[in-house]
Amino acid sequence: MGRLLLTPADIAARLQRDRLLLLLVLLCFGLSLFDPDAIATYPQRVDWPTIAALAGLLLLTTGLEESGFL
Repeated sequence: MGRLLLTPADIAARLQRDRLLLLLVLLCFGLSLFDPDAIATYPQRVDWPTIAALAGLLLLTTGLEESGFL
């Protein structure tokens, strides 16, 4: 099982491998410069029930994988 906490070096290495995520983060940062007041509304724009459902499914599948049941 992997570590739970990532160091800044680990995060930088993962961002270098995942070009799309890096591009989207930079795009979000760049667009936020044009309308800084909109940053306060970002949490309201996320569909939190969907995020919670996906997190639950991820926990379920990871638990099944780690248990060796399947």
